[in-house]
Amino acid sequence: MKSFKQLLIGMCKISTCLLLLTSLTLSQENFENSKFKGFLDSGEFAAASKMVAPFRGSLEGDQRLAEIAESQLARGAFRQATATLNQIRSDDIYASAAQNHQEQLSRYKGSFGSRGGGIQADFDPLMELIQRTVEPESWEDLGGMGRMSPFEAGVHVDAEGMLKMVMAENGSNTLDRLRGRVRHSLEAGGDLGPSKLRLISLPRLERAVQQRQRQGLPPTNSMKYLGGLTRIQYVLVYPETGDLVIAGPAEDWELDPAGRPVGIETGQPTLWLDDLVSCWRAVREDDGIFGCSIDPLPENLVATKNFLADSRATGRAWREGLREALGRQKIMIHGIDPTSHAAHILVKADYHMKRVGMGLEAGVLGVPDILTLMASQSTSTPPSNLIRWWFTLDYETVETSKDKLAYALSGPGVKVLSENEFLDDTGRRRATGASDQPTREFAENFTNHFGELAEKYPVYADLRNVFDVAMVCGLIAREGLDRKVEWRSRYFEVDSGSTLTYPLEVWATPREVNTIMNHKIWTEAKNGLKRQSTLVGVSGGVSADIRSTLEKLPTETDEYQTLSAQKTASRPGTWDASQWWWDR
Repeated sequence: MKSFKQLLIGMCKISTCLLLLTSLTLSQENFENSKFKGFLDSGEFAAASKMVAPFRGSLEGDQRLAEIAESQLARGAFRQATATLNQIRSDDIYASAAQNHQEQLSRYKGSFGSRGGGIQADFDPLMELIQRTVEPESWEDLGGMGRMSPFEAGVHVDAEGMLKMVMAENGSNTLDRLRGRVRHSLEAGGDLGPSKLRLISLPRLERAVQQRQRQGLPPTNSMKYLGGLTRIQYVLVYPETGDLVIAGPAEDWELDPAGRPVGIETGQPTLWLDDLVSCWRAVREDDGIFGCSIDPLPENLVATKNFLADSRATGRAWREGLREALGRQKIMIHGIDPTSHAAHILVKADYHMKRVGMGLEAGVLGVPDILTLMASQSTSTPPSNLIRWWFTLDYETVETSKDKLAYALSGPGVKVLSENEFLDDTGRRRATGASDQPTREFAENFTNHFGELAEKYPVYADLRNVFDVAMVCGLIAREGLDRKVEWRSRYFEVDSGSTLTYPLEVWATPREVNTIMNHKIWTEAKNGLKRQSTLVGVSGGVSADIRSTLEKLPTETDEYQTLSAQKTASRPGTWDASQWWWDR
């Protein structure tokens, strides 16, 4: 057995070895830092970036990338600095580096500045000139598909993704039709191509859009319309790369006569970035409860009740008198920005649905209007003349992987509910909590044929898209998926303390509309007498309670691990904000 003295000597030797090892480690670290700084000082940015590669995705790596970007900016290499900033994952480090980027850009505005260093920096003036002059938004650095890079003999321009060649037999003007369709698609901004499954990283997209705003540029059309997505099928979480991904089918798109971006193949509208941001803010600020209502003004209901009781007019004069008494209905929007595209869609879809219900717009087979349904009933009981129809969420299940890193929502997305009301002696509306058969039947028919109606009238598909992104935002918030990937979403949120937030496009949504009114004359089955029925008013709106809907949905675990397999197969590459979408 060793003596105490021998143990003490051994411990001293171990301590000495540890001190020597620590000293060597510190010396090596100092050497690496010195080498890294030397590359920056000499403008050898490619070599400096190679040193950072093993640390990509870590705070240390992000800090070193910020140092590279700062050095590139100091030499006026704006394009290279932008590409370096795209690789920074940390929001805090990026915010600081981007602020410096903005300040330096303002100094260099109108001038290329002095260049130096390696061969890549020497090409920046020419490359920036090309990007600023030739179709600026078509270049990869600004969100397009065109690529440009320096090479030994000069500047190489790769137009792959901007021009497509089709080799086929042309027996019946096929190529001419294809050329016209592609040209229309490109003019509208649909330059990503169709995909059975397109994946979009929300943190990367946020960073890419934010970077464009710092450059004084709006989002590209590809960003604005979420890469041509027409539905969201999956929400996938990648903590290892910091990516929170939405995925679904995507199409090339064109603008329909109303200026709406719709898929070339299906005619269904694309999802909107503005809707995603609006719903995200609604979930974060107002617990995901939002909607609109279109209701008669109380004083007009009193006037209407008096008119019905006292007027002796007939025919057209009677109808015009009733229309004047009804006046206009008030539109109320709550829980979401009333000037946003999402709010505009809520109101437009609701108003259009009521016109279909009143027979002022044609429905589809299986969805007759309310007056037709009333006339088909063999009863002498006067129908209720006040009706409420409103849209609400309609989802069936939330499926999740065992590790809670992959999700899928199922269900049609939208349904219509109904209720009858009556006017009391003072002209006030009183709820009944129930629906008569025609009122209820129209709501059920509309819900059951929602898919056909959305194909005929894309505004309903627009509404479903708003509901889809709202449910996804609610799911992200409820499950804390943003925290799992350390995404703070400062730019997409409002009043977050940041000096730079995403500006929603302002839409002129009306605050009042004419009351929808229609009438029909039919012969009752029992006694052959004619009875004229006039619906005094139709009210309702859109009601979305994201949190409550999610709490009520049954959650199913994917026992066969198909979601996990989908997630693995769709894994994103190394973090780069310019690569915010990819296809599987």
